[in-house]
Amino acid sequence: MMMMMMMMMMMMMMMMMMMMMMMMMMMMMMMMMMMMMMMMMMMMMMMMMMMMMMMMMMMMMMMMMMMMMMMMMMMMMMMMMMMMMMMMMMMMMMMMMMMMMMMMMMMMMMMMMMMMMMMMMMMMMMMMMMMMMMMMMMMMMMMMMMMMMMMMMMMMMMMMMMMMMMMMMMMMMMMMMMMMMMMMMMMMMLFSTTRTTSQLNQLS
Repeated sequence: MMMMMMMMMMMMMMMMMMMMMMMMMMMMMMMMMMMMMMMMMMMMMMMMMMMMMMMMMMMMMMMMMMMMMMMMMMMMMMMMMMMMMMMMMMMMMMMMMMMMMMMMMMMMMMMMMMMMMMMMMMMMMMMMMMMMMMMMMMMMMMMMMMMMMMMMMMMMMMMMMMMMMMMMMMMMMMMMMMMMMMMMMMMMMLFSTTRTTSQLNQLS
């Protein structure tokens, strides 16, 4: 029994060991695989990079070429343009000369016209001034007249007032006189009546 047990134990141990080993192996394998994969990836990346670089280079070259071509073309064009420009300039110069002449003539004419106009204007202005002066004079005269009139009126008024006053005074005087007369009369009457009565009394 013991033996059996031992055996069993041994077996178990063995099994365990085996298992362990297997596991280890597996692990190793996995690791290896991973490594390989990584390597592969790296390689691929490298390749890609290279390719890209190449492409870029190519592109650059192409671009350069294109640029060169363009430059050449541009140069040519420029030359052409220059030529054209020169021609044009010449033409323009000629034209300008002509124009200048014309302009001069025109200017002269204009100047003459202007002078004439100016003269006219001056005349007009003078006339206007004269007119204005006349107007002013007239106005002044009118004003003077008005003033005179006013003065006259005032004088008249004053006179009237004076007259009125005089009249009033006269009236007053008259009234006073009348009053006095009346008073006198009254007095007289009174006196007379009194006397008569007394006489009558006496007579009786």
